[in-house]
Amino acid sequence: MRYVYTLREGTANASGLLGEKGANLAEMTGMGLPVPPGFVVTTDACAYFLRSGRLPEECEEQIRARLPCLEDGTDKKFGEGITVSVRHGSEISMPGIMESVLNAGLNDQNVRIFARQNGEDFAYDSYARFIKTFGIVTLGMPPEKFRASGSKKNDCESFRKTIEAEKRVFPQDPEEQILECIRGIFRSWNSQKAADYRRKSGIGDSAGTACIVQSMVYGNLPGSGTGVCFSRDPSTGKKKIYGEFISGRQGEDLVSGLVTPAPIERMKESFPSAYAEMATIASLLESHYRDLQYMEFTVEKGRLYVLEVAAAKRTPEAAVRAAVEMAEEGLITRQEAIMRADPYEAGSLLQKRIDPAAQKRVIARGTGASPGAASGEIILDPQKAAELTAKGRKVVLVCRDTSPEDMPAMPSCQAVVAAAGGATSHAIVIARGMGIPCITGADIQVDREARTVSTRGISLAEGSVITVDGYTGEIMAGELPMTQPAQSGYFHTLLSWCDSFASMKVFANADTPGDAEKALKAGARGIGLCRTEHMFFGQRLAEMQKMILDENKTEALEKMMEFQKRDFIGIFAVMGSLPVTIRLLDPPLHEFLPDSDKLKEEIASLKQERQDAAEKERMLEKALSLKEKNPMMGLRGCRLGIVFPEIYAMQTKAIIAAAMETGAAPEIMIPLVSSWEEMKEARAIVDRTARDFMARHRKWVNYSVGAMIELPRACITADRIADHAAFFSFGTNDLTQATYGFSRDDAEKKFLNKYLEAGILEENPFLAIDKNGVGALIRIATVAGKRKNIRMSVCGEHGGDPESIKFFDSIGLDYVSCSAYRIPVARLAAAQAAINRNGISS
Repeated sequence: MRYVYTLREGTANASGLLGEKGANLAEMTGMGLPVPPGFVVTTDACAYFLRSGRLPEECEEQIRARLPCLEDGTDKKFGEGITVSVRHGSEISMPGIMESVLNAGLNDQNVRIFARQNGEDFAYDSYARFIKTFGIVTLGMPPEKFRASGSKKNDCESFRKTIEAEKRVFPQDPEEQILECIRGIFRSWNSQKAADYRRKSGIGDSAGTACIVQSMVYGNLPGSGTGVCFSRDPSTGKKKIYGEFISGRQGEDLVSGLVTPAPIERMKESFPSAYAEMATIASLLESHYRDLQYMEFTVEKGRLYVLEVAAAKRTPEAAVRAAVEMAEEGLITRQEAIMRADPYEAGSLLQKRIDPAAQKRVIARGTGASPGAASGEIILDPQKAAELTAKGRKVVLVCRDTSPEDMPAMPSCQAVVAAAGGATSHAIVIARGMGIPCITGADIQVDREARTVSTRGISLAEGSVITVDGYTGEIMAGELPMTQPAQSGYFHTLLSWCDSFASMKVFANADTPGDAEKALKAGARGIGLCRTEHMFFGQRLAEMQKMILDENKTEALEKMMEFQKRDFIGIFAVMGSLPVTIRLLDPPLHEFLPDSDKLKEEIASLKQERQDAAEKERMLEKALSLKEKNPMMGLRGCRLGIVFPEIYAMQTKAIIAAAMETGAAPEIMIPLVSSWEEMKEARAIVDRTARDFMARHRKWVNYSVGAMIELPRACITADRIADHAAFFSFGTNDLTQATYGFSRDDAEKKFLNKYLEAGILEENPFLAIDKNGVGALIRIATVAGKRKNIRMSVCGEHGGDPESIKFFDSIGLDYVSCSAYRIPVARLAAAQAAINRNGISS
């Protein structure tokens, strides 16, 4: 079996075998780009090693046979001046997570040859780094064991003795060194840090990593340097070369975040020829891969070498802009542009920004490395940050520099601030991909012993609240008010393309004219759920309570009809000719009355003050009579309308009257239907009331009546219910509760997290649709509804979840309805679902 391929033998299509990095290096070698020679040990070899604890014999033979390829294009010999990098390369990029070993191939003898070629200080510095990294990565020794003395030559001997003191061996044979380094790289696949990253990123454990062995090139020689570049700005997506460069340093110094680099434009001053070549290669690679590219490179004695290329991590804002512009340039199709945007991340385009009217006290500045704004307590340790966020505290991780050790804490932090490092350090790249606001190179001093952050004569204790602006790089004292940003023109363009490819439309859940306006601005094609009960609170609550309490409800119902009519007129006027679905009263009546215990206290207080308590006593009597042991399963929904038909009659009149004045064609929805008999009875109340009202006013309204399907029985008997409904709308929130027998509030407070941690549930079923249970019921009802040719939709919050939308598209629903702020995400997800289903995802 073949386990080793030279870079001249692979292609970009072999990423499963060679890893993303190895496949891309092979592809660039094939394109004739300046890539240091080398070979790749495959993921198959890693899988074998992880199973058996050793490399296959034929793998070791193939490695030894490929060692001469490291000399290609050089005037050096392996073991006599050529040093080697040994790096990981999984199929899915894991930047900064797994280990690498540099300067392999040096030993006590050939380091002298290396010194004659490059200078003694440089040679022994490289050798000391290699011994130390070999001990840490290959032998698993803690970094603190290796203490530098100030003399690199002495460090080499000291570090070897440190290894020997642990009864371990540092091999002098360069071939054996490389084999041991490869074993160390494979072992690092199962490190805790790598396993945690894979779990959080949804990467499987079985794939393993490839291992790339390449001749070293040095940026820390005279007339040399190292850098990273992006073919477009990874924060904004703007089409320009973006990156950072350091003269006289190696790549690990740049991506570690320990050194503050210069903008890549400064490279023109020292290396104009190499800069021009780098910019040309960046453009060439973007055209070749048809995506925004990230490139690591080194300039050794004026000569450019490309060390790595990959699809760039980018902010959601940059992802959208780059995708749209690439489609407009003809580099990709519009469908591909849509598929490039992550619907979960696209929501961060609606991230909070600092209110422009806020009074800001800027206490420090740095480089905005990841956009967004957030406030939180200053916390100086990643572990403490993770502990506090688990308790619900909002924290900003502030550190001297970022490192891979910070990464596990980052997802839970509001923002990250680093005193040193650049925007391309691995930790910042990860944070940017997560949409976490970040600032690097901040003019602050972090004192972990005193637990303070100092800047410009100001000292802030750990726990002080600051606000971070990842757009401007500003750090402000205190918590500032935030506003939602306006969507970019690029996002609007992308969403307009989405609407042309999506099969399902996206409607809004909206209860007021203001809600309707927000929905229209977000791109809603109608209102899928208008909850009428929300119109009965506030100043109108007294009339609702009067209706509940009075035996003669006529006066209260007339007043309620008038204000409901005004609300409906407002909503219809905003929506124009777009459809509006109005759900009749759903919650139990006791929700509109004060809590009985509170009423008892008020009655006692009134009597003590010798005031009239009759009204409160009457209210208490009614509240107690309406009180139910399980109100969510009690007198609510259509049951309420059937028991108190005057309520649904009043609402029907308000809807029809508003439609008469505006010309709307309202859709009236009956909630919590469980049987066709219920649906027939509730619809009869609506139809009879509407018919009589229209006849009396000699005006006719084109209205329709449908069922809200939110009980398992309704799904199973949907074929009969469909005989009495013009549409179905699945209320997935209550349907999930009824199917599982969960009360959402109780479940999320008491046991749902435990179920998720234990793997009893893979996902929170109130956030992502349970396809096998709730989804199966919806599928049954959908099949029945299609036979009767009625419209079908979802109006629960699942209508804004991308993965749920994919399921709803697959079963052929007509639209989803969600909160206004989730509409853009839903439009994107609906288009992606249709594109995926039609097989044109790339």
